Amino acid sequence: MEIDEFEIKVRLEGRGGEDNLGWYLLGMPVNIDTENNPEQTINNLEDSLGIGGNDDLYYWQAEYSDDNNNEGRWVNYKSIPPETGDFFTNERGYLISYENDKTINFSGQIKNEDSYNLLDNITFESNASNWYLFHNPYPFTISYSNIDKTKVSNPNLLDYNSLNYTPLNPWDVNTYKIPPYTGFFVQVNVSGDNELVITKEENNNSAKSNDVLINYFNMDISSSSGYDKTKVVIIEGGSDEYNYVYDNRKLNGLGMSPEISSLINNESYAIKTIADFEDSLWIDLNVVIKQPGINDIGLEIMDTANLEEILLIDKTDYSLLFDFLQDSIYSQSYSVGEYDNLRLLIKKRKTNTLNDIANNSDIIIVQEGNRAVVTSSNKINSLELINMKGQIINMNKNKNSIIIPEKGVFILKVITSEKEYNKKLINL
Repeated sequence: MEIDEFEIKVRLEGRGGEDNLGWYLLGMPVNIDTENNPEQTINNLEDSLGIGGNDDLYYWQAEYSDDNNNEGRWVNYKSIPPETGDFFTNERGYLISYENDKTINFSGQIKNEDSYNLLDNITFESNASNWYLFHNPYPFTISYSNIDKTKVSNPNLLDYNSLNYTPLNPWDVNTYKIPPYTGFFVQVNVSGDNELVITKEENNNSAKSNDVLINYFNMDISSSSGYDKTKVVIIEGGSDEYNYVYDNRKLNGLGMSPEISSLINNESYAIKTIADFEDSLWIDLNVVIKQPGINDIGLEIMDTANLEEILLIDKTDYSLLFDFLQDSIYSQSYSVGEYDNLRLLIKKRKTNTLNDIANNSDIIIVQEGNRAVVTSSNKINSLELINMKGQIINMNKNKNSIIIPEKGVFILKVITSEKEYNKKLINL
């Protein structure tokens, strides 16, 4: 079906002097004919956009690197480096901002291809960001079923109220939507065999596997400046390794809102899938504060029925900051800076009784407050309590109990006449 000229109006709110308002990710709605009359199309685009002296328009150059930067750069429309090539393309998304409210009148030919191949076998650089900025090329909202991706992250949309990025959540396909011409970031995760295709018709893509969701933990931070969130999802078969179907690394925001991310293997995540745990789990958090003041950290958990403790601790000294089973919001005054001292400690209820464990093991370890009692069918030669620095802080020989003299997380080493056992203990 041939579609001739069309007109579309896009109204954008201006910055109006606010730090957290007036920035948008947007693609060009008109088709740029690179063969027949590209100059006229681009001239029309420039006239429609009407970028003034206090307005801004950028595209993200993912492949850029120099001696000081290997993570890409924003290219300014007002000062385009000669080596960057064409500024306007059909696939690219743009960061745009106007000083005052603006209505953009676009006219031209609608983008109407059956599909748009946005990424295909891109080289992954281990020391680069590998983020790419595209947009929904169609005049209608696309969903999970319009996106075919292989070894590429889920799209990250800019929240226009907080100017933080929110990855689309594959666990909720009903909200997995990209409005017309809206820009989004994706990250390439491995070299070769990667692909991102946007299709006009919905398809039965198989990018989302049938992994069983066991539980999730949503952590959010909010202040008078804005808000942000991070999500850890427990699935069957999960691991600490990157899962390119579900996981999204953290993409730093643009405004003054606080930011929060989950730290797994020293990487910051907005969404991370992990394996289920037996007795306890800790999740390290990274918080970035851009304006001083009171910040609230909240926690939402899908299922708390089998959880005994949900504690926020300071991992520098293992002091208790907050108990999320007692209340839902932890408030704290922060100065500007980056904080990586927060740790969420989640402990399951013990479902086995003493006799149940005894029937399946030749050793039983029971913690009673700050005291651990060991029962074994073999002679107990020694008990060693080791802290996270590898230091022995208490030891007993030929005894079946030991005192935990301080708060924190420890390893109890039990040496019997037959075997050696290690058991993690938590004392808070």
